[in-house]
Amino acid sequence: MDAVLRVHRTGSVAAEPARAAERVSAADVAQLQWESPEAPMHITAVLELARAIDPAEVEEALGERMLAVPRLRQRVVRSARWPRRLVWVDDPHFATSRHLSRATCPAPGEEALLELAATESTRSLPRDRPLWRAIHVSGFTEGRDALVVVVHHAVADGIGGLAVLGQIVDAAPTPSTRHLTPVARTAKLLEPVRSRPASFTTASRREAKASVERRQLASSPAGHRRLTSSLNQPIGPERQLAVVRADLSRLAALAHRQHATINDILLTAAAEALRTVLAEVGEDVSALVVSVPVSHRVSTSATRLGNDVGALPVRVPCTGPLLERLARTAATTRKGRGRHVYTASIAPVLRLLMHLGLFQRFIRRQRLVNTFLTNVHGPAYQLSLLGVPIAAVVPISPIAGNVTVAFTAFSYAGTLSVTVLADRDRWPDARPIAAALHSALQQVQVAGDDPTEV
Repeated sequence: MDAVLRVHRTGSVAAEPARAAERVSAADVAQLQWESPEAPMHITAVLELARAIDPAEVEEALGERMLAVPRLRQRVVRSARWPRRLVWVDDPHFATSRHLSRATCPAPGEEALLELAATESTRSLPRDRPLWRAIHVSGFTEGRDALVVVVHHAVADGIGGLAVLGQIVDAAPTPSTRHLTPVARTAKLLEPVRSRPASFTTASRREAKASVERRQLASSPAGHRRLTSSLNQPIGPERQLAVVRADLSRLAALAHRQHATINDILLTAAAEALRTVLAEVGEDVSALVVSVPVSHRVSTSATRLGNDVGALPVRVPCTGPLLERLARTAATTRKGRGRHVYTASIAPVLRLLMHLGLFQRFIRRQRLVNTFLTNVHGPAYQLSLLGVPIAAVVPISPIAGNVTVAFTAFSYAGTLSVTVLADRDRWPDARPIAAALHSALQQVQVAGDDPTEV
């Protein structure tokens, strides 16, 4: 049973009774072990607000709302009885004030905000407290603020991240449906984000559909062969970010016409973007292997987080007309349905590598995967924080091992935002990759409208 919480303005919390220690799952342990000083395993969301908001009110609201998420009040420790076992326990010194801070954007504009977010997303989360923090950023643009939320991947995967986001934002009121047709009325009734403490009713259902799509993103046998690329290099501790946005309805229409999914389009465009930037430095690639996370659950709530995912390698072609590549990618994903690696299923192997001290060495030298692509379906309507509309959401997922570029997509209020995350040592500027991705998305859309154009 959840503890009864007493919330104080100071940010401290008293809980009674204490929650029993809970073993850290194999999937969550893997997220902790994958982490290194150069590659912290954090998932980050940047909420761009439509106007400025009182920082004190934000901190008070977050202090209250975050308390409803048990995992955000717990830290990871070693079991007293089984020293090799990690468990979640209530933090006796928990105070929301230890997790909330304020910052001023270095300069107006999204680029400066992304620079700040890149720094926050790679700054370590102390293990002596719950693994999250939130930063209220003022001066993002004139009259507008932002909120940067960082959560360790051991706390939540993509669906769990939606649950945390659902706890942060305002509860959505149920809209009037009397003027709608029966079909539209049914769709509208499925839209509310959540009613506390559950998270994102509609988003969870959309994610369930997305999960089915991502389960199709398996590769053919050829997809498991190594594809040597300079994309695989040791990474440093700093990141570069850039964001590309596209109209979600247009992409969905294109996917429908081409008998593909939005994931297939993203895979095709991401591979083309990387082919373009590599060609500019004299490197030719015929295909790239993209790792896609696959969720094994259709929904969750703020009280049930953790990881329940698999990894899915997809071989994506980089030669030929874009529509042909899209068709080949879509055929590959349909053909390979269900062929993915479930993290928990390989837990014994992971534990052996960790015990032998070979795990980080394997991660840093692997060449089975060239890049990562994560696609999370968010709410189809605009959210708000303390009554202030959230104009945009920028997702940031981690890169690990020797993968120098990753892509994170998040659909929100009719817009698909794709964040390019690049290792600064290998890519001092992520904007050329983003520009190539934007061009690739436009090209495939034009080709889909009129195949004779491309």
